Amino acid sequence: MNTPGTIDRDEIGTLALTVLVGVAAAGLPFLIAFVRVLGVGLRTKTEGATGVVVVSGKRLVEDRPDRDYRARLETAARVAAVSSGRILILAGRIGAASITEALAGGRMLRKLPGGLGPCIMLEQTSHDTLTNLLPLPRRDLWDTRHYRSIWTGEKLPRWHPLFPRVAMVRTSWGCRMKCSFCIVPHLCGGIHRTRPVQSGVDEIASLDVDHVYFCDDENFIDEPFAWALAEALDARGVKKRYFPWTRTTTVNRSPELLRRWREIGLDARSAPVALPRSSARA
Repeated sequence: MNTPGTIDRDEIGTLALTVLVGVAAAGLPFLIAFVRVLGVGLRTKTEGATGVVVVSGKRLVEDRPDRDYRARLETAARVAAVSSGRILILAGRIGAASITEALAGGRMLRKLPGGLGPCIMLEQTSHDTLTNLLPLPRRDLWDTRHYRSIWTGEKLPRWHPLFPRVAMVRTSWGCRMKCSFCIVPHLCGGIHRTRPVQSGVDEIASLDVDHVYFCDDENFIDEPFAWALAEALDARGVKKRYFPWTRTTTVNRSPELLRRWREIGLDARSAPVALPRSSARA
């Protein structure tokens, strides 16, 4: 028992050990992740570089690039000037803009000193498609055995794993709805863009896993595209299990579409239910 005013060395030691263990436990996962990412970077081959600086577009402000977009373009111009490379600007028209993001970026670059005009390339077809997501992701850069997710569904096969290997795929971006509780309308301007059907089929068919988690904002809101993708996957003979996101209104409006996807592997879908109020728009 300590006398008043004295320091208990055991208590100080215990406290110090507790703090040390806490810091180590918090930092160890980060350190492991850092080492893995560093290893991927060191192992990645750079052969076949095209000498092209790729710049992704950004929503325009009064048909002009904002400060962040201008900074990207200026950085690309500096890199291209040093490497004698070309600049490819990706993005179509979105929201209330009257011109594409790529065209606005190209106009700004051509005003910069240095004569960059001949080396500027524009990809403007993404007004209707997500062609700027191509080429396909380099999934060979990570070990898919470590990427798993809980998987539920009706009438799953016996002994189906609870945490199977899962791949995430995006076939579209945005949503046409403007629900007051959702951030997507602010990100996409009420526009829904789809990838070319064949591009989505090629990516899904190339996966070395059997479970596909779609990260689209709304998979089935563009019904013709959803039908075409289902038919193309079936015709290709792709056998996967799917988990998409969709609105309850889409399910109620197009039950046959959901049944068709069920035939080709749909196990379940996330369908958030919005409880409308007089002041809400859904």
